[in-house]
Amino acid sequence: MSLEQIQPSQIQLGPTKVLVLDCSIACKIFLEEVGSVEARNQIAEHLTNGEALVALTLLRMELYLAAFNNDNEPGLAIQALEALLAAGLELIEPSETVMSKAFGIARIGNKKQGWPSLQDSIYHALALDLGAKFWTADHRHIAKTQHLGGLELFCANVAV
Repeated sequence: MSLEQIQPSQIQLGPTKVLVLDCSIACKIFLEEVGSVEARNQIAEHLTNGEALVALTLLRMELYLAAFNNDNEPGLAIQALEALLAAGLELIEPSETVMSKAFGIARIGNKKQGWPSLQDSIYHALALDLGAKFWTADHRHIAKTQHLGGLELFCANVAV
């Protein structure tokens, strides 16, 4: 089932699970890359199973950046975001508490192995704050922060 095929009546009320959607997965809606089909299907499956998908308001700018970096027009990013919002994605502005947690997460690491990005750390902090899972395809972020919990790795060709 595609995102466009989801009708509000198909979405079950009372989410049993909340996922904080990372840009690394949201981009797969409009970029044809490894895992794009699986990402679209898994997003639709999560929503039809009554799970809530949330993301940061930052997602809008990250989608524009991904479109730009892949020689696409901004309209593709807008269409992807509109499809996600129509399907039930909720955008959340991070609170000061979330930002404080995110700064702490982003400072985990060292010069040799590097640090988590602040953007990913904000998504992760939001997930921790909500008691949710940060759903990402970013193996590097997970490797550096898995000890904190609140993570779910997107894997192509693996049912969620």
